[in-house]
Amino acid sequence: SSNTPLRFCRYNQFMYDSPENQQFDPTPPPAPKTPPRPRSVSVPLPIYRVRLTYVLMVINTAIFAGLMLWSFWDNIWYAALLSFGWKENILIANGEYWRLFTAMFLHGSYAHIGANMLSLYVLGRVIESRFGTLRFALVYFIGGLLGSVASFWLTDAPSVGASGAIFALIGALAAFYLKNRKLLGDRAYDSLQSIAVIIMIQLAMGSGSQIDNWAHLGGLLGGLLMAWLIGPFYSLKKGATPETLVLSDKTKNAVTIMLGSFVGLAITAALTLYGATQYPQLGG
Repeated sequence: SSNTPLRFCRYNQFMYDSPENQQFDPTPPPAPKTPPRPRSVSVPLPIYRVRLTYVLMVINTAIFAGLMLWSFWDNIWYAALLSFGWKENILIANGEYWRLFTAMFLHGSYAHIGANMLSLYVLGRVIESRFGTLRFALVYFIGGLLGSVASFWLTDAPSVGASGAIFALIGALAAFYLKNRKLLGDRAYDSLQSIAVIIMIQLAMGSGSQIDNWAHLGGLLGGLLMAWLIGPFYSLKKGATPETLVLSDKTKNAVTIMLGSFVGLAITAALTLYGATQYPQLGG
């Protein structure tokens, strides 16, 4: 035996601290294992067939062409618009509430109808393909009505055009990305920034001109409200096997859509009736 002291080496072994036992191992210790990267899953969002967008474009264009013929024979363009339902506050306050709806289908010039139909073509296809025809229709019409109500409340000038309903589609698109921001990630935040820029540009272009910005703002808020109530709200759930995931739309059911529509219509009716009773105080 030897009186040489023992030492604890890096391999958890005791060895004599003698020159013949001091061996050098040139092999480096193994590198720590890299933790596995999270699995990336791609689940496509549902795409619905676009129908109503094209129908609305045809209806708006046909009404404009018909009124052009009417005014050609009658030679009074504003009389045609008044007769067929532009937004005239004093008449609405006296019970002609239907003008809040018909004003959405009237346009005052070729540039007016052209700009609105181009916007409807772009935005309508996006929203209808994401929301489906029924929910798209509810957003468009109820949001457009709220735009007309806002114009009735906040300006006494006559107003026509589908732009209030088109701004409702912009609000619906913003609500879609807000509701699904966790699922869509950076895509949602980038889209929201672009939508905010578009809204600011459009409102700035309408300030100080004959454009009815109050209808635009009301439609924007109306579309945001309706899409928040009934718009698609997706979540991922496990499928039949652990490796599969299923995309579920929490708001795609009859009860949610009916309740959301009732809330939107109730708000529209309440604001309209209250505005009519308070019309003298609102500037009429």
